[in-house]
Amino acid sequence: MAIYTSNFLSRWHWLKVDDKILLIESMTSQLDKGVEASKLIQGDSGTHVMAFKGKTWNTSLQSSVLIEVPQARVLNTSSQLKSYAAPFNSAYRDIFDLLITDLSDIRQFLFNNSKVLQPKNLLTSAQITIDNGINISLAYNASFSQKFQEIRYISIDTAPNLDFIARTAKNYDCKFYVSNDPTRAYSIFSGSVSVNISYAKMFLLNLESDFPIYSPQGYEFSGSFVIPLTDFNLLKTRFEAKDNQITIANFSILVGTRYLKLGQATIEDSIKFSMGNSLKTAEISFKGFARI
Repeated sequence: MAIYTSNFLSRWHWLKVDDKILLIESMTSQLDKGVEASKLIQGDSGTHVMAFKGKTWNTSLQSSVLIEVPQARVLNTSSQLKSYAAPFNSAYRDIFDLLITDLSDIRQFLFNNSKVLQPKNLLTSAQITIDNGINISLAYNASFSQKFQEIRYISIDTAPNLDFIARTAKNYDCKFYVSNDPTRAYSIFSGSVSVNISYAKMFLLNLESDFPIYSPQGYEFSGSFVIPLTDFNLLKTRFEAKDNQITIANFSILVGTRYLKLGQATIEDSIKFSMGNSLKTAEISFKGFARI
């Protein structure tokens, strides 16, 4: 589906988060209760006792990335008709905005202790897939009610009365930066990025709660991109010159005008050059243990 408007979004939902309207294609939220068998020292053979190990919530989101398009409007004055482009509507967010915000909160908590995390901030993993379009999946250690204040299916009756038009983002809207040269950006044919955040989980006694307390410990990212090339030798020389070296760079992905900052230290662990269908491409694979 290429075009979305505020009065009709087929198969989409809007979720209220931090007083903003988040447009999402799908969401699941699951409660798990930990139950283990406990064996007795004496008594009948076999297991007859079960131990309860607490409750955990997991919420996952999946959606395409949107790029908002200013709407052309006509201003009717007494003398003439004038058309102008309306500004972007700040009330709407998509899944890429959510990832940028939540990953930034995790980084602030880990590296300068300037952020107090709530359950809604507990992002555990993110998967970005770039092909013809851009799709993102997110997972959280939180329930849907902790993450969102309101959930609605989008229809003419439930859509917010706010003008909005957007299209799904495509691979040509996306670039990435993976060097210490801020002017060097690579276009993307296809690729993927995985972000995984590790947590320490604790159950505290005498709090009258079966739910754990999570503490972020760190995160890492990895992925690969297929990029178009005109000169194999230029990229080959750059890659060979960095043997056994960590690239100190502001590794980031650009979609439209929005940056997702991942980390400053990466290693490109492989590169593959290909020719076919009148195209030259290189596939760059990378890993990083991110720091701010």
